[in-house]
Amino acid sequence: MTGFDLNTFDTIFFQLSVGALFCASLYDDPIRKVSGNYFIAFIVIAGINVLTHRLSPEITFNFLNYFLAVFALVLMVRHIDKPKEHIKYILYAMTINAVVFAFQKWGFNPILTSTSMDFPGGIMGNAPRLTTYFAIAIPLLAFIHPLLAVPFGAIALWGNTQVAPIVTCVAVVGVWIYEMRSKIDPRYRKLKYGLAIIVSLASLCFFYKLHKSGIIHHIIGSFKTRLAIWAILFSEYFKTPLIGIGIGKYVIQTPKGLNFDHAYHSSVFQYIASVGILGFLWIHAIGKEYLKKWTFSKEDLFILCLIVVSMVEYPFEVKRMWMTILFGIAVYLIKKRRAL
Repeated sequence: MTGFDLNTFDTIFFQLSVGALFCASLYDDPIRKVSGNYFIAFIVIAGINVLTHRLSPEITFNFLNYFLAVFALVLMVRHIDKPKEHIKYILYAMTINAVVFAFQKWGFNPILTSTSMDFPGGIMGNAPRLTTYFAIAIPLLAFIHPLLAVPFGAIALWGNTQVAPIVTCVAVVGVWIYEMRSKIDPRYRKLKYGLAIIVSLASLCFFYKLHKSGIIHHIIGSFKTRLAIWAILFSEYFKTPLIGIGIGKYVIQTPKGLNFDHAYHSSVFQYIASVGILGFLWIHAIGKEYLKKWTFSKEDLFILCLIVVSMVEYPFEVKRMWMTILFGIAVYLIKKRRAL
């Protein structure tokens, strides 16, 4: 909740970022080719949605942003030389957010002077946005060092008692397990299993403490709210299941003067409901491709966390996160040596 429209600011910032990325690409030679079948299908589905909704200005505007996102992703895949060297900038951004957030928690707001102090969230805007950002960015830190996941996971829990911090904790554990799997010598397998048991017991103690503090009850209430929102979303969707409700349309009535993200707390459900049956088929196709290439690598962990977060949160509706998301997807596609 802020005193200004975060979505408008995010959109302008993203559009300017894509413009800067395009200008930079003009001074660089492409490193690799991109197979564009899934990209083209995504754009075609969005274009059909615009046409079936009679060129609605709101839907057309969102279609153009989708196009810019795909364009930026293609540029990243074609031009990024050594992805690991660029992940340090994600770390810098997360550190800046963490520092600003800490100041906000202590009552000082150094950047967003119009932001409500009830929901501090660094420069992401509010606590749910910040913890969602950390949840999707933490797996990328494994490319630098897995222990970097720990402080950001702790900050996420400090900042919010919603769903995203739980996903962040899962991401932290996932990064740790990956490192244990890849670095411990097979001769010390018993030690690995012993550490896994210790971590499991520590996790049970941690969740018991959450239960005693009432946070689990709060999270259950948060899920109940999501179920109610998803029920409204799909009741609208089933009125026009073939074409959906339209890209970016928000059908829930909200009190005037209340400023918050127009999202349904699930990017996956929102996309399917927005574009209709074609969106479901597209997600099914890329899901099969992802599972076919699963190797429990660091880039696979990033995509897995992104999927889990997108089921219960809405990172794809917050354009301030788009560049981080697109970069992570680009790293995945580059590492897999074949762009979807």
